[in-house]
Amino acid sequence: MRETDLAIIGGGISGLGAALAAAESGMTSLLLEKEERVGGLWGSEYRNGFIFDHGVHGLYAAGPDMESAVARMKLIVGDIFVEADKKTEILFRGRLVRYPLQPGQFFTAYGVEGLLWALTLVIARLRVTVTGDAWMRSFRDYAVGNFGPLLYRIYFEPYLKKVWGIDPAHLDLESVARRVKRIRIRTFLQQQMRHALGMKGRQTYDGLQPLRIVYPRHGAQRVVDAVRERAEGRGARIVSGAEVAGLRLEGDRYLLTVARGGAAGEYVARSVVSTLPIPDLLGLLCPRPDTAMEETIRSLRYRALRLLNIMLDCERVFEAQWTYFQGDEFSFSRINEYKNLSPDFCPPGKTSLSIEFNCSVGDRLWSMQDGELFDLAIRELDQPVGGRTDVGGIIRARQMGYFSARFAHAYPLMETGTPAHLERARAFLARFPRLRSIGRQGQFRYMNGDECFRAAADAVAALRNEEN
Repeated sequence: MRETDLAIIGGGISGLGAALAAAESGMTSLLLEKEERVGGLWGSEYRNGFIFDHGVHGLYAAGPDMESAVARMKLIVGDIFVEADKKTEILFRGRLVRYPLQPGQFFTAYGVEGLLWALTLVIARLRVTVTGDAWMRSFRDYAVGNFGPLLYRIYFEPYLKKVWGIDPAHLDLESVARRVKRIRIRTFLQQQMRHALGMKGRQTYDGLQPLRIVYPRHGAQRVVDAVRERAEGRGARIVSGAEVAGLRLEGDRYLLTVARGGAAGEYVARSVVSTLPIPDLLGLLCPRPDTAMEETIRSLRYRALRLLNIMLDCERVFEAQWTYFQGDEFSFSRINEYKNLSPDFCPPGKTSLSIEFNCSVGDRLWSMQDGELFDLAIRELDQPVGGRTDVGGIIRARQMGYFSARFAHAYPLMETGTPAHLERARAFLARFPRLRSIGRQGQFRYMNGDECFRAAADAVAALRNEEN
């Protein structure tokens, strides 16, 4: 039975970041990943010279702390990044416009209809200014209060239902609203005036993420592989194809039961870092949570993601890197064209599309055969897309092959009752010394890769302090 200072469960960017931080601090560590290849959501698929990431994984230096995290990641993995202006668009009411939808676009893009939206937005914001926001209980309340009932109904409601699979009235206020910026009336009116007069204002940082993105030139897997190589070079042990089946605290050590290659083994660790979804971690622990925790385990839900990756024999399909599809006439929410970030994602003269379907495990979109999913996407893209009627036809005629990938725990689903359940789960986990749950799944929080990397280093530092 082998012993290590730190056992890490899960080999995504968070787990690998923890392995590297432990190795650099002098701790022995063992990382256990149930899949044959590490990376998780930060992985990539390679097909016939094409690269497909498991979703969009750029680095965003949003604030001084994250700037240092991005700089550190660059130092670790080397010069494998490209820096580019973000160009994202959304198909809304038949037009492709900048995403997120900017108030200044209302009049220029939508005319009189846009002015009506602007008027209802101003009235809603004035109401909140006068009465306060104590009445807000859900994201629906937040959107209605800050953008008006009309924009909520035609813009937010259909998109959020598609992405999250539930009525926005049941989405937690704080966790979702933190990603949507409030509108300031003075700024809004200034934007409208500039656009009405044909004046172009300076494009500014408008949201949680900056306007420029640092992206792995040859896909996110290169970052994962570089972090793994550096961690192993400093003594970390990384084992793939190894699934943790049990986690028991015995005295001042943790006993991990691991299944690998049809056989079971045991490892002993002084400390544990888990990147598993919280319900999965709770299910591993022994003694198991009591029956009162069963409701909490059932209530901490995740939204799944299915990617349809298509290889194309043409230069490009869209001008934007990411195009969002807001309406419910489309089953998918976003199309990524990675070539518009870096030409290295495709062979010369080719492009590729990654179509994102938000879904739930076992539902229709999750269960479809690849051919059925492709046919569905193309039928829907035969509809006009920003004035174009050729998108579906181009993909149908120029496709060189396609495949899909499924991710069961892509996004934590923050419902109105989730914070209370999350607090109970964290209180239960706090009973176990030197155990940390980190990452998007483990912290039950939407996090970018650089945030996960920083959180992993912080968790290892906290464990070292706890031991000392």
